[in-house]
Amino acid sequence: MLATPLVGRAAPSAQDSGLALSINVGFDGYYKEGLWMPVHVLLENNGPDVSGQVRIANPRGFGNIETLITRSVELPTQSRRSLQLFVAPEGFSSTLNVELVDGNGRRLAIASSRLSRLSTDDLLYGLIANTSSAYLALNDVDPVNGQAVLASLAVEDVPTTGIAWQALDVLVVSDVDTGGLTPEQRRALTEWVQMGGRLIVAGGPSWQKTAAGLSNLLPLLPDGARSVADVQALADFANSAEALTGDAVIATGPLTADAVILAESDGVPLVVSRRVGFGEVIYLAADPSFAPLRGWGGVADLFRRLLSTMIDRPSWASGITNWSQAASAINRIPDLALPNPLLICSFLGFYLVVVGPLNYVVLRFFKRSELAWLTIPAIVCAFSIAAYLTGLMLLGGQAVLHQLSIVQVWHGASRARVDQVIGVFSPARTTYDLEFSPGFLARPAPGSGVPGPASVRVEQGETTRLFGVRSDIGSVQAFAVQGFTSAPQFDAGLAIEITGGVAELHGTVANQSALTLQDAVLLAPGGVLRLGEFKPGETRQIRLSLSSSRASPAPPNAVLPLSSGNSALTSPSPVPYYSPYSSYDTTIDDILGTSNYYQDMAQLRRYELLTGAINLHGGAGGIGRGNGIYLAGWTNSAPAPTRLLNVGFREVGATLYLIALPAAIRFADGEIILLPGMLTWSPRPLSGNDPHLGQPPYDLMLYPGEYYAVRFTPRQTPGSLKELRLNLYGSSYSNSTPAPQVELWDFALSKWVEQPLNGYGTFSIADPERFRGPYGEIEVRLYNPGPDVVEIDQLDFALKFAP
Repeated sequence: MLATPLVGRAAPSAQDSGLALSINVGFDGYYKEGLWMPVHVLLENNGPDVSGQVRIANPRGFGNIETLITRSVELPTQSRRSLQLFVAPEGFSSTLNVELVDGNGRRLAIASSRLSRLSTDDLLYGLIANTSSAYLALNDVDPVNGQAVLASLAVEDVPTTGIAWQALDVLVVSDVDTGGLTPEQRRALTEWVQMGGRLIVAGGPSWQKTAAGLSNLLPLLPDGARSVADVQALADFANSAEALTGDAVIATGPLTADAVILAESDGVPLVVSRRVGFGEVIYLAADPSFAPLRGWGGVADLFRRLLSTMIDRPSWASGITNWSQAASAINRIPDLALPNPLLICSFLGFYLVVVGPLNYVVLRFFKRSELAWLTIPAIVCAFSIAAYLTGLMLLGGQAVLHQLSIVQVWHGASRARVDQVIGVFSPARTTYDLEFSPGFLARPAPGSGVPGPASVRVEQGETTRLFGVRSDIGSVQAFAVQGFTSAPQFDAGLAIEITGGVAELHGTVANQSALTLQDAVLLAPGGVLRLGEFKPGETRQIRLSLSSSRASPAPPNAVLPLSSGNSALTSPSPVPYYSPYSSYDTTIDDILGTSNYYQDMAQLRRYELLTGAINLHGGAGGIGRGNGIYLAGWTNSAPAPTRLLNVGFREVGATLYLIALPAAIRFADGEIILLPGMLTWSPRPLSGNDPHLGQPPYDLMLYPGEYYAVRFTPRQTPGSLKELRLNLYGSSYSNSTPAPQVELWDFALSKWVEQPLNGYGTFSIADPERFRGPYGEIEVRLYNPGPDVVEIDQLDFALKFAP
């Protein structure tokens, strides 16, 4: 459903001094907890010159902890100034206040905006269009869980840093001039798509101005337009029952090398897409703002079809999300471990001997026992000083800046995403000021229970600075830092060759960067190859057998077609599709080379950092490394160094690089068998109450009278389907309960068809083509007639294709 947005544009606050302040918060006032959002501030001064600060109080967590975000500003008389600041609200916030103060802290102007909190299950659509009413169909395009929210935006609302786009899931651009985007906004838009955003751009009669600032992203580079009489292919692509008639103005032009045509009419591309990092750019050559799409009843089906195409993303695509785990890692500072217990016991034992028996014997020898009143305090003082000096030497006399980072690098990208957790260890009770690399956003590490200052002032400008970080002796203050940096270059010539039911990855990977990766590993779905030290200029030969036994889940927040017979989920995609699903993902073990983290503090630190970004458990919310090929390796240097401004310090840290590598897929001659690990599963919505919606087809408990439905989709189909094998394994809690009833969706008849199966096992399905959808999808439904619980260990398919 479409939620009605709260007011996001505050009315100006005018003062007798001639000052006016107005704000535009987030994405039409919507925000997602813990994610950055922009705050656009407009200042006008019709009075005397003003020098001051813009301030935003951003609440943190569940208490009164506060982050004060500031930006210095100079306002000469008769001037107008536009600023963009960034906040990341935590918990529930209903209002955001922005104020302008002078050098003495006196408030000069204030503006407020209402906020509306969204959950992580909700989908936030941004719309930049002249005719927003043409896109109200997004009202009906919502995820399996949560709601859809449409935020109306303007070109000037586009944030200037990609990290500030985190809360936005989809951006639609139609019939507006994007040539007004600044270079910073264009770069930020590219960064957002690479992080996993989806950009949909419309062509139509306004193709020239709409594409003006987006040419570096589009899969089709429009250079003209033509009238097309028959665009029914769009309705067919959308699987819509609503016919599409009438002439349409279609933008035309050359395609990029990686463009994929999803729909066309007589050789004219109508829908074209391309992958950019973990995201996707879709070019809709017609524009729903113009006839014949405007008013067409199938617009919702079209957008559902566009947004239901699965994009393979690893679980770390969102960066660090478990900040509590990351903050735990930041507390494990090398060389600051507790002293050996034996050393402490020896020190205490020696102290007891000296202050007691030894002191007594010496005084007795000199016959001066009365001096014990002096020697005992002197010994206590001497040992206290020795203990203090020993502790000081162990802690060090300088502050320690501990920097742990995860860097995501996409193939062919010039920029890489950086997520850092930074800890400041203090050997004394004092106050620190920090400065971060230009372009990076910083804040106290979020999350309840994460160590952090009671309040901190964040100054945002060309660089971000934090002031007044108070620390006690031996404490560690944790901060979250996020942004983009120049990407290191790694070249790959890799291919997955599939022969029969066997797949093998082979080719080369070359290090063209200045980085020396330590403990490097090649991560592939169903396989891992340890490379060790990977130096600059080196080229490694790769040969790795891939194996997997279970289908992989669809990415979280997937938009699915409605439960109808002519709904299809995905189109063929040129990405690798071998991906194992399991209740415990092994990606962290594969990166570390061990599952025993607790015996080695260095490994434990790495493990806790990784669990801050990688979900260990399978399912729609955690898919490990997905279907991709990645190079992972460590360095000891920070990609975006931080420094303390007011004290001396030493630096320690570790950085993990996760580098996406491209790989082609090649099918050998002869029969090809797609095993379950070569398929992707996704929920198949049923009418009425569906208690198992979104649950994986493995380790499933099905109670009497319950249904369970799921959809399986191959990433590519190498030929005609020759055989369809159903794998159904499980057990019943009693002998009186039979195996569940199995039904397959017949796409020709548009109904469920019960299969004549008996018990559990592997079954060959008769006449398989009737159960395969337009894009290769297969839908299966189970029903437990009772009277007891049925446990499903495995429900999936293997497909044999003829050459």
